[in-house]
Amino acid sequence: RVYVTWATPAQVTLLALDHAGKEAWRRDDIGPYKSQHGSGASPIVWEDLVILANDTEEQAGRESFILAVEARTGKTAWKHVRKSVKSSYGTPCIFQPPSGTPQLVYAGKDHGFTGLDPRTGRLIWELDKAFPLRVVCSPVAAGGLVIASCGEGGRGHSVVAVRPGTREKPGDAAVAWTLTKSASYVPTPVAVKDLLFLWGDGGIVQCVRLATGEVVWSERVGGEYFASPLCVDGRLYNVSKAGEVVVLAAAERYELLARNPLGEGSYATPAV
Repeated sequence: RVYVTWATPAQVTLLALDHAGKEAWRRDDIGPYKSQHGSGASPIVWEDLVILANDTEEQAGRESFILAVEARTGKTAWKHVRKSVKSSYGTPCIFQPPSGTPQLVYAGKDHGFTGLDPRTGRLIWELDKAFPLRVVCSPVAAGGLVIASCGEGGRGHSVVAVRPGTREKPGDAAVAWTLTKSASYVPTPVAVKDLLFLWGDGGIVQCVRLATGEVVWSERVGGEYFASPLCVDGRLYNVSKAGEVVVLAAAERYELLARNPLGEGSYATPAV
């Protein structure tokens, strides 16, 4: 099936379609969504569940939560209620510890990093002071860490990497490193082996050591970006707002491989 969501201030909708375009189920009762810019979260599929984050601005009658529904029927499997003053826009990710069960990790301004049991929605750990400003990007799990960033006003403030806690030791959750210079804001980072690439909104790209946050290189490629970079066959691709596809080598040495104009603007991350 195909799962899609959209939101108005009055109502969030989650829809399931089969591959012929026939509606399998629809949820119009998820709740309202209020934010400065509209919604940005996407649903994810984990095993037999569809999971959607709804971090809305605090207001009477509005409730923030992360929701899991049965993929087959659309019926609620669990609902983790949150208290958010500032709306967040990212999509949660699945973190698989070296040993133990998977975790659903979400990043938002008011709760920081949150690790849940994806089967039950039960809270495993939380670092609620991780972000001083709004979170727009989606968290990325790589190298035993989860990474996300925050910012405001079109520029990034900080990129934060955390080491998740566990069900047995939730207090082990801790910040591994923080990067504040030329931090990305809207674009989600991409990890390639032991490197992390941060594509800044204003066209500065940084390559950092995933384990430590050490900056390997930082270069200005130009342009402005809402889209997130992708890595395909050792190459990084990103599309500027003006519609230029910039291609870099995903390597410890900076190398600009191509600039491909699309002929029209783009705000979206492409699919491969």
